[in-house]
Amino acid sequence: MKIKQNYFKVGLVLTALTLLPLAYPAMAGDEVPYKGKEVGAITRGAFQFPFSHQSTAAEGEATYIGHYTLTGNFVVDVRSGTATGVFTLIAANGDKLFSTMTGYALQPPSLKETVDTHTVTGGTGIFEGATGSWVLDSHFAFLFGLPSEPYVGVLEGTISTPAANKK
Repeated sequence: MKIKQNYFKVGLVLTALTLLPLAYPAMAGDEVPYKGKEVGAITRGAFQFPFSHQSTAAEGEATYIGHYTLTGNFVVDVRSGTATGVFTLIAANGDKLFSTMTGYALQPPSLKETVDTHTVTGGTGIFEGATGSWVLDSHFAFLFGLPSEPYVGVLEGTISTPAANKK
């Protein structure tokens, strides 16, 4: 009886190990927690009431990505303190993650803190077919008014990178 139980246990383990590679693509396709921090600056561009055109350059560290750089362009409606834009995050290996952003300023008119929601729209390399979103809570060093506004941001959300299985 003991021998049959051992064979049964060994059979279960072998079956599980055999099926594990089939489960891996599904696991990589699931959205997982995504967190990080970035430091950057926003540079103001053209202003035509009520829209202020701005750009961002930043770098940071995030789970599943490691070190990255970020660039983006966005438009702020100064009447409401809301913004929309497009961003490109570049991982250390050169793979790119693309996102759109909608955001708003807290405590207008000081605008020392903004909250932006980024939605993944695609990517290259391991980010091909990626999905997810994250919230970036940014704190600015100065009141808006300087040509370049430094900030520190904390991001948190979820991300899925199905192409990570292909490498």
